[in-house]
Amino acid sequence: MSSLAEFAEQLPEPTELKRRCQIHAVLAALTDGRPTDEPAGNVLYRTNWQPGDDLATYANGGGDHWSILFSTQDGVFVRGYDHESEMNTYDAEIEYWPGLIDDLPQRFKSELGNNDLYDWFDGNPQTTVAIWRTPGGDRWLHGAPGEPSWGGEPYGGEDWLFHLLTEWSPSKVTESLYSPVKHVITHDAVTRVMNNEPLTEALARQFHPNPDITALLTEAERIGYQTPSS
Repeated sequence: MSSLAEFAEQLPEPTELKRRCQIHAVLAALTDGRPTDEPAGNVLYRTNWQPGDDLATYANGGGDHWSILFSTQDGVFVRGYDHESEMNTYDAEIEYWPGLIDDLPQRFKSELGNNDLYDWFDGNPQTTVAIWRTPGGDRWLHGAPGEPSWGGEPYGGEDWLFHLLTEWSPSKVTESLYSPVKHVITHDAVTRVMNNEPLTEALARQFHPNPDITALLTEAERIGYQTPSS
């Protein structure tokens, strides 16, 4: 089994994948104490990015990034870019690594030129991971990337690029958070958000000493953060 196929088996169902993206976006705002649009190190979530479509994005600040398009009509598209991957065709003679996007639905192919999917885009291809789910489909789909000319298995960085979404435990999620004010964030506080508990000022203060709770509640609603009573 290829590394891409193994990674596809690690991805949760679309509804849960979407929830995890929303949770990370809420956590990014909580650690800042207010809504953030800083892409480096944060998952950003845009509800109704296009009519019927949501968009989640992440960049690590070092040239690697991913985006996930959630479409009510067309399914889900997971795109990743590891700039050190052997499958990186940026500024290469070929547009995309052979076999990577051959079977990608046309709707998603058409979005590969959309600036919003990238941390920074100049028209050159920035995709080393492509996985998708069709509406009503029962599994994640992907292409069959060709082997490098020097041998071995093609690797697009999928497992480490998306670890925020596959290593889903309070300890792992807490490790991924960065407090700009050096506030100590506990596993318990993170667990409560991972469980979609209602956001209160007391909970927000476990992430930042001076949170703007009104702005945070508005941001959580915009992101689509659902509480058990929602």
